Amino acid sequence: MRRAVGGTERAVRRVDWWWIGLLGLAVVVRVGYVIATRHYVPRADSADYQRIAASIAHGHGFGPSVIAPGGGPSAFRPPLYPGFLGALYTVVGVHVQLVP
Repeated sequence: MRRAVGGTERAVRRVDWWWIGLLGLAVVVRVGYVIATRHYVPRADSADYQRIAASIAHGHGFGPSVIAPGGGPSAFRPPLYPGFLGALYTVVGVHVQLVP
């Protein structure tokens, strides 16, 4: 669709409402999933990320590793995701249901 403005033609974007509907559907599905799995207990990798994030949120840093010999620091888990979760947990508290 084009509209003449001040003697020149300019393209006018129209809103694609189906994108907004798709986003709304995604939110509804996510909320339903969280409600259905509210008794979720993390296992394996997700439990390790949860442990690291809770350690960061409580101000203890990356925390000891269960993988490295002697429980020392490890580079096995990348720090970005636990750091994001730790920041989130610092603001809202440690809740597994908040994690995507």
